[in-house]
Amino acid sequence: MGQVIIRKLEDEVIEAYRQRAKAKKRSLEEELREQLRRGVRPDREKIFAEIDRIRRMHGPKKKPPGKPPLGVDLIREDRDSR
Repeated sequence: MGQVIIRKLEDEVIEAYRQRAKAKKRSLEEELREQLRRGVRPDREKIFAEIDRIRRMHGPKKKPPGKPPLGVDLIREDRDSR
């Protein structure tokens, strides 16, 4: 694993992250590491675009004709079949 040194970081920024870390009961280093990890995760738009791409691969979903039965109707049908 690599290491990174960030110079000339404002004291207010460091203190803000230190407070966040303290609230989460972890070290400043752990908090900064997690924030950096989050920064490289794909954003929501990329995730939804990938989901749409996969859905298109499987074609449109066909719905059965007519209205779907109500749950109460299915229960009655099952009860009456006994």
